[in-house]
Amino acid sequence: MMDIGDHSDRRCKTYSGGYLRRMSVATALLPGARVIILDEPSTGMDVVSQRALWKAVRQERSQTGKVVLLTTHSMEEAESVCSRIAIVFKGTLECIGSVQHLRDKYSDGHLVTLFLDASHFKDELTITDFAKAIESTKVCDHVDVSAVTHTPAAVQLTFKLTGIRSLASLFDALEEIRASHQPILQHFTVTQASLESVFVHMVQRHEDQDSESN
Repeated sequence: MMDIGDHSDRRCKTYSGGYLRRMSVATALLPGARVIILDEPSTGMDVVSQRALWKAVRQERSQTGKVVLLTTHSMEEAESVCSRIAIVFKGTLECIGSVQHLRDKYSDGHLVTLFLDASHFKDELTITDFAKAIESTKVCDHVDVSAVTHTPAAVQLTFKLTGIRSLASLFDALEEIRASHQPILQHFTVTQASLESVFVHMVQRHEDQDSESN
C-alpha cells in the first residue's frame, strides 16, 4: 500500500527520510488498532508518496471503519483525506466540521474565472471592463481581481466575489456577460473558496481583533 516493497531487503536505518515516513505509516496501519494517530505523516514525502498515503488513509477509514486522527499543516491534505476537520490557531480550537460546513460558515466568497481568447486580449483595461461588468449585475456585494494568468492560447482572469445573492443569479449574469463579450470570452468557471482561504480568513480575523485590542 505504501510502495516500499522494493526496499524490503534493506535495513530500515538505510532508508531516506521519505521512506522512513512511509514505513512508519505502514506500521501504524497494521491490523489491530481501532484508532490510528498520524502526526504530520506526509512530511518529507514526495508528491507521489503523499498521494499514496492519502489513498491508504481513505481506504482504512472507509473499508475497515477505523478512526484516523491526523494532524497536518497542509490544507490540501486535510481536504483530501479528512471527513471532519478541526482548525487550531494559537492553541485554541477555532472550529470543527466537514469541509463543506467550514466553507459555508467561514468562507469569504466564491472565485469566478473567465477564460479569454488571447488573440483578443489587449491590455489591463480588459480586466477592468470585466470587473465592472460583473459589478453592474448586482449579484454580489464586492468584486476583487484575484489573479491573472497568461498562456499562449488563453488569458485567465480570476475574480473573488463576496456576498453573492444566489448561485442561480450569478450563473445567469455570467451567461449574459459571455453572450455580450463574444468572441473574447470563451467560457467561465465558478468555484468555492479553498480550505486554505478559510484558514487565512480565520488568521486575518484574529489579527484584526488583536490590533483592535492593542
